[in-house]
Amino acid sequence: MIKAYLLLLLIFLLGCNGKQKNADLEDRISKLEEENRELQNKLATNTSPPISNLPNYDNPSSPAGVYAFVLLTVKQEEYDASASETNYKQVVSYNYCSGIGEFSFVNNDLKYKLMDQTQLEYFKGDGKYKNGKVGSRECFVFSTYEEASKKREEYLTVQ
Repeated sequence: MIKAYLLLLLIFLLGCNGKQKNADLEDRISKLEEENRELQNKLATNTSPPISNLPNYDNPSSPAGVYAFVLLTVKQEEYDASASETNYKQVVSYNYCSGIGEFSFVNNDLKYKLMDQTQLEYFKGDGKYKNGKVGSRECFVFSTYEEASKKREEYLTVQ
């Protein structure tokens, strides 16, 4: 009989302890909900000034960013009709330029992405038929389209 009373007493104590834990959890949840409401109100009323040093893309007179193009220096073996029969191949080097692209900014990751894309374009087009090998590649970045076009022209014209 004493064992039964002790067992009932133990169950009663454990039951009361569980109710206390539930009350503590409910208090914590209420505090978190209140903090969440306060943070949402702060975010809604935050009136930080706009960033003014970014280029204005809606205004055509405002500079839009930077201009870039990629240069591949390609080497390939070509037949030389005037050469002797033992040495009828010669290695010819030429330039392959991408078009000029306009970007808001250019970092090293973007430079390598542009170089990879240009190299892929080369091998899908001209390189596929000419069997050229890319000797070097370089990405040029300029603040104006005019500068980019003049530099690109240097590599495209035969001197």
